[in-house]
Amino acid sequence: GSDASAIVADRVFALDVANDRSAAAVAQVGPNASGQLHMEIRKHERGPHWVIPYLVEMFMQNPKAPRRIYLVPGGQSAAMEASLVEADIEVIILKRAEYAAACAALYDGVTSRTLRHRKTGQVPLDVAIGGAAWSVTDARVWDRKKSTTDISPLVAATAALWGWRI
Repeated sequence: GSDASAIVADRVFALDVANDRSAAAVAQVGPNASGQLHMEIRKHERGPHWVIPYLVEMFMQNPKAPRRIYLVPGGQSAAMEASLVEADIEVIILKRAEYAAACAALYDGVTSRTLRHRKTGQVPLDVAIGGAAWSVTDARVWDRKKSTTDISPLVAATAALWGWRI
């Protein structure tokens, strides 16, 4: 991570909600000034009640950004699809295979240091990475049940990374 790294151009957004709906996270991914991909948690708060108003305001403040949000399949965020669409936000739900590929890409990007993030102000992401566990199925994804922390920031960052790549 580097405090100098920041997104300078187009970006994509993703959302994830914890299985017990105790928290939600919005992440963004885009290129930094040196052209490397940069990921960042924009907001991580208790419960999902804040998500729709926050996204509506965020898109109003960023009128050039596509009103689009990426979600992972089968999670609580996907349960919010109707509310997101009602708020005029395009919803793209990753397929299971895409989510598995995105998890691998994020893991590889972090371990090879090709995916950048800020050193400070990203505690929710740091905590999520520290407590994350892999599933044992063929399509390896972040395992919410085995993880020891709320991994919604990590899942949101993973979905945003996939959104950027496509």
